[in-house]
Amino acid sequence: MSVIALGADHAGFALKQVIARHLSDEGHEVVDCGTHDESRVDYPDYGAAVGMTVINGDAECCVVLCCVVLLCCCVVVLLCCCV
Repeated sequence: MSVIALGADHAGFALKQVIARHLSDEGHEVVDCGTHDESRVDYPDYGAAVGMTVINGDAECCVVLCCVVLLCCCVVVLLCCCV
């Protein structure tokens, strides 16, 4: 299976954990680029870490989660897959 890099901001941490578990269960190797808890962080740091993991050849694909609550009811999730 493929190697997939994951990254998220603090708001996407819980969803990242679910996705990581699912990907691992499906036989993929997961590279967790953070964040590693729900402490407030700046999402660009984790997006850059995921991107560099792919650019450096340490992962084939990536999923980056940036969760933003809009109007108190919508969650926007950004998913990227790089080949």
